[in-house]
Amino acid sequence: MVYKYKRKSDRATSWSEADMIRAVDAVNSGMSIRRASAQFEIKFSTLQRHVKSNRTDKTLGRYKPVFSMVEEAEFVEYIKELNSRFYGLTRRDLCELAYQYAEKK
Repeated sequence: MVYKYKRKSDRATSWSEADMIRAVDAVNSGMSIRRASAQFEIKFSTLQRHVKSNRTDKTLGRYKPVFSMVEEAEFVEYIKELNSRFYGLTRRDLCELAYQYAEKK
């Protein structure tokens, strides 16, 4: 597992979801993909892929998060509570606990 990963590119941060929604709407209403990509400053291939799949969300990779933000916050609070009670967990224990939590959800 990579613990201190730093992104090497800014592919996902160069455009916003609002711009993507407007660009996809513009293409669907008749504008060319090249013109829309230039106007909204989104790479052509990215816009083309989003128009083809009709998705405007910003996801990286093929994996989707298992926990929602609320569930993840609850899990973090539970881990902090365990730590405050001096019940230390190893990295392996933490991974097993997260897996069990995901199985129940």
